[in-house]
Amino acid sequence: MGDAGRHSVYECSGVRVSSDIPLSAPLLPDDAGISADVTLKLGDSRDQPNQRPSADVVAELSIAGTPFYVFCRVDGGYMGRLPNIADFFITADLRQIVCHPATAGKTELIPIVVPGTVTAFLLAMSGRCVLHASAVDLGGRALAFVGTSGQGKSTMAALFCAAGALLVTDDVLPLEFDPPAGPPLRVLCHRAGTEIRLREKTASLADHFDDASVRTTVDDRRAVEPVPTGLDRIPLAAIVLPRPDRELPVVASRRLGDGEASLWLSRCQRIEGWHGRDHLRQQFVDTGQIVSLVPVYEVQVPWGPPFASDLAQSLLAACGLAEG
Repeated sequence: MGDAGRHSVYECSGVRVSSDIPLSAPLLPDDAGISADVTLKLGDSRDQPNQRPSADVVAELSIAGTPFYVFCRVDGGYMGRLPNIADFFITADLRQIVCHPATAGKTELIPIVVPGTVTAFLLAMSGRCVLHASAVDLGGRALAFVGTSGQGKSTMAALFCAAGALLVTDDVLPLEFDPPAGPPLRVLCHRAGTEIRLREKTASLADHFDDASVRTTVDDRRAVEPVPTGLDRIPLAAIVLPRPDRELPVVASRRLGDGEASLWLSRCQRIEGWHGRDHLRQQFVDTGQIVSLVPVYEVQVPWGPPFASDLAQSLLAACGLAEG
């Protein structure tokens, strides 16, 4: 999976990860003199027991009885278990990770889950607000598409990028408040990715991008590489909660009140199922600050394929975000 002793540094949602495992994340140049925030090492393969790493659960997600991940406190730090993929031992200071691939598991997914789930856990544990979202740059302002898995976030980002928007991130959206202390004046998105991974039903959107920027991922999705934003941090102008609807003829939008918007954002954290009161309290504070500064729209979207060629502009107009 990796060459022992040979580490490359990757940019994972603003976290610089020195890894001897190749990752699906932007690779930083060797001669840049950049120090890593986190070191990831490949450990021995292990059989994963069908239980939590410990009884001290930090966060856990299961859907319809299928476990997706669990993070627990263990001696010396944390253990993240992604069933049938790998166990990740993370030191208490969040700076060292050892990956133990699951014996006969889907180890080919490790390069994807490290920049995704594992990095999102690191960011959240360090106090950052991390939404399950994709985002695009519209002339120096960010539009985020927020939702749980399968809600159309990546599809919407691809549609907007095909229409000329720049990519900010797909799947993991770290947010910052400016200023960081005191009442914030704006919410900033951190540039966090270079690809959009499309599910099978919307893979035809890859036809809107140059062939050189399209590839098939290890989990059989079509990944497109749009033009990225040139900004490290970009002000968040609005949040869209997409609601795909194959029967709807036109885009329909409504702006949510602060209470309803906060509720939805709390359900769309990139890491779900937190057990600790402190983190849940901070999540409540963060979502409250976001909705006080950024409009949140629930948008019914006519769904394809095929998708209307003017869908991006229609959505902006329905939300009152179109310029001119």
